[in-house]
Amino acid sequence: MYAHVENGSVSSYPYSMRALKSANPNVSFPADSFSRNDIKVDYGIVDVASTSRPDTKGHFVVEGTPELVSGVWTQVWVKTLKQPEQVEGWEITSVDEPFESGKIAEQGLPFWDGSEWKMTWTLRDATWLEARVQEYGSLDKQVEYITENGLDAWQTKVAGIKAAFPKTS
Repeated sequence: MYAHVENGSVSSYPYSMRALKSANPNVSFPADSFSRNDIKVDYGIVDVASTSRPDTKGHFVVEGTPELVSGVWTQVWVKTLKQPEQVEGWEITSVDEPFESGKIAEQGLPFWDGSEWKMTWTLRDATWLEARVQEYGSLDKQVEYITENGLDAWQTKVAGIKAAFPKTS
C-alpha cells in the first residue's frame, strides 16, 4: 500500500501507479516505479505499513488516513460507535430477563455501558390472560405440579391464579 505525501501530510491514499501518471502527465514512468526508492522520494510516494482491522463489536470500523508512527507511515482504523438501532443481536451482551408476577418483560434497545452493548428490558402490565399463562407455567411444569402435589392441589392453585388475575372484557 502506498500514499502520496506533501508537506508531511498524506494528500492521497491509497496511491496507485494510475494516480502517479495522472498527476504527472508529461513524465514517463517505468513499470517498477513503486519499487524504486529514487522515484518514491522524488514524487512523495511512501510505503504504508498495514495493520489488522480491529474486530470491535458495536462499532463501525473504516480505514482512515495513514499516520506517521515512529517514522513509519501506518494504516489507521477509525471506530465509530453505532446507534442502538444499528446494533446487531450478536454484538449485544445478554442480560437476564427480569421476572415479576403480573408483568411481561419486553426487549428494548441495547445501551452502551462504556465497554459493551447490553440488552435492556422493560416491564409492562400483563393482560389477565398473559398473567394466567405466566403463572400456570409450561405444560411440563403443570404436569410436574400435579404429579407431585395431586390434582386437588393443582385445582386450588388454578383457582388462586384466576382470583389474582380475573377475566376482564
